[in-house]
Amino acid sequence: MEGSQEQVRLIEEASVQKGGLRTLPFILVLVSSFVLISLGAGCNRSITTAFGADQLARGENSSVDEGVLQSFFNWYYAASGIFSFLSVTSIMYIQDHSGWKVAFSVSAILMFLAAILFLVSSPLFVKVKANISAFTGLAQALVAAFKARHLNLPQNNTEQARYHHDRDSQIIKPSNRLRCLNKACLIKEPGEDLNSDGFALKPWEPCTVEQVEALKSVIEVVPIWISGTVMFLNLNQISIVVLQAKNMDRHITSSFEIPPAFFTMFTAVSVPISIMFYERIISPFFANHTKIGRLSLATRMVIGLVLTCLGVAAAAIVENARRKTTVEGGGRRAVLTISAMWLVPQLVLFGVAEGISAGAQLEYYYFHFPKGMSSIAMALFTLENAFAGLLGSLIVNVVNSVTSYGGKVSWFASDINKGRYDYYYGLHGGLSMLNLMFLVCCLVQGRSKEEMTKELNENFFLKVVNSCE
Repeated sequence: MEGSQEQVRLIEEASVQKGGLRTLPFILVLVSSFVLISLGAGCNRSITTAFGADQLARGENSSVDEGVLQSFFNWYYAASGIFSFLSVTSIMYIQDHSGWKVAFSVSAILMFLAAILFLVSSPLFVKVKANISAFTGLAQALVAAFKARHLNLPQNNTEQARYHHDRDSQIIKPSNRLRCLNKACLIKEPGEDLNSDGFALKPWEPCTVEQVEALKSVIEVVPIWISGTVMFLNLNQISIVVLQAKNMDRHITSSFEIPPAFFTMFTAVSVPISIMFYERIISPFFANHTKIGRLSLATRMVIGLVLTCLGVAAAAIVENARRKTTVEGGGRRAVLTISAMWLVPQLVLFGVAEGISAGAQLEYYYFHFPKGMSSIAMALFTLENAFAGLLGSLIVNVVNSVTSYGGKVSWFASDINKGRYDYYYGLHGGLSMLNLMFLVCCLVQGRSKEEMTKELNENFFLKVVNSCE
């Protein structure tokens, strides 16, 4: 949003100048450049994470310790946050002191040098080749399952010869999760469905066990993605903090006052700090002093949602107290009695929640998507934040229309003291609780106990469920 407003302002400033950018061709070039920047950034962010993870495996069929990949995703996210903050701050400083021309020139030169460095070092990288389009394989599994919907599955998976699989594959029978899709790889008549080499005569009927399991993995990712989107929906509410800080006492000393926008930095700083704390203290402690080992992906995602719930609850309590004190204290004068530092705990909780959960989500998507779709899996994480922004705008519009109906004062009144942002935080608190319950149900019910135990590394939350039965 801030970037779009800055682009519009730049165009408006240019339109009043003589010549140059006020002409239509130059405006089209400017807008086209913004589009290319967005496309390049989107492609780069979705690819680099998966590409970096592939380097650790050092080959198409190589495996790597899960702890190493977990650390990679954590440190990658932490480094991205740190360097994004430093780069934005530096470019803003250059723009303020030297203008837009110098700022864009510096950015272009840095990207050019990065591209040259990548091309020079390209021979050293591992490049995993895709044998078949991942989307084609998923489509084949869907079509094959639909065509075979009338077939009856065997009572168990011991009849291995009835399932079509690659000759060199380690997966020779489908799992029991989403069992209805197993019909897609079911062999009706070996002589009619397969040739002498064991390949399907019709590539769309039947498909292989690998394709079916890949389709199952993609379907299982959807609930996790929905949960992650709702989590970012709640985390994105930190923009309200700027309005709150303007109506609170921001003085650290009698002469120094913190700018309102600076309070969002508490969240930005908390993300890499929490990741470093986890990697250097929490993770080694669990690995060396407990039987659980490193915290599983499911555990970290649930912890992230719990912290999000606590952060939203703290935000609602602080806003309710701020508004009550301001209204009862006579308006503007009461602002001086409320310290803006009360906003810090919720911001830190949001940052820690993102830091704990983000790396787990990246790793979850990377492992659960087919190998050829690893870049798409990483793009899902970026889409979480994008869809969260769209969903947040929709919720704001709906709430504003409902609460202002009949001439009533909206929750989002221009005067924050007349609005009810505490109620809005309460709404997000309810969404956070529902999201937490939704995620736990998906993790526990999505797979069998044996598969969950093996995949999630003796997840603590699964142990709790088992102990209750």
